[in-house]
Amino acid sequence: MTNTSNPAPSAGPGGPIINQPPPQRVRRTHTSVGVSNALKALPKSLKKKKNELIVERNGKHGLLRAQHAADAIAFPDYVSDDESTITVSDDEDFLSPASNLHKAIMASSPKTEESHKRSREDDNSATSQPKAPSKKPHVEVAILPGQSLPIVFHHCLHELYNNNIYMPLSMFTMPSLAHINANTVTMDTWKVNGESGEKPFCVLNTVIFEKDVLKETEMDCAQWTEAVLNFVNFVAVAEGVEPDIVKRWQAHFGHFLNAPDKQCNYPALLTADITLCQRYVSLPFVYNRILYDDETRKGVTVIEP
Repeated sequence: MTNTSNPAPSAGPGGPIINQPPPQRVRRTHTSVGVSNALKALPKSLKKKKNELIVERNGKHGLLRAQHAADAIAFPDYVSDDESTITVSDDEDFLSPASNLHKAIMASSPKTEESHKRSREDDNSATSQPKAPSKKPHVEVAILPGQSLPIVFHHCLHELYNNNIYMPLSMFTMPSLAHINANTVTMDTWKVNGESGEKPFCVLNTVIFEKDVLKETEMDCAQWTEAVLNFVNFVAVAEGVEPDIVKRWQAHFGHFLNAPDKQCNYPALLTADITLCQRYVSLPFVYNRILYDDETRKGVTVIEP
């Protein structure tokens, strides 16, 4: 096997053996599309700073190669080629990294923008961009006179349902649904803990809703009946199909809707319904008539003669 790193000694003109310098190394250029795209995406100020460092390193490399050319034995060939500078066009925005960070902060929220205001004196030509059009434009729906619109369940109700947060039935009367659809932006929210490893998030505050709009315990029989039908429709929409859970809710509410003396025993039926619904938020359930009768009997007031 031939060793190419240390060439064999040869006889010089005067007879003594001397070491020949190594052959000229073929220089290669390595390119990477990912690295090139990352460099192109840098701000103009960072590109200029990197170019200054590249020029400085290339100067050191040139000095080492000049020493090698003068004395190849004492100074080995430098292994690195000159780096290419990054192209900087004149039409690029001159934004410093701090400016880009500030721009990202401004896009988060008005409160965050106010708390992170800073001087823009270091920015040479930062220009304000026009505001992007809304991604959710208002659309008018043409309907016939007297035509009824389908019931619309706001996405905040789906957020409560998908995170297993108890929703009082008072949120599903027609006036309550209309109130939610019209005023969700200004309604109170509260922060709840997400699953393991997820950040907390905000959902509609059901306690404040009952305080300001309608309490579940204060619904009359007509309001409760209306809310029951709307809630079952909501579950069918939220689940996307007709699963067993919709049938279980139909059996649950059917027990109270078809109970004898519903008007007379309504307070007891409402109390039993609320108790069982709150229990079903975290536990699966199956309709059992004996259990439901026992739960209803707890709220029945017996008047002694």
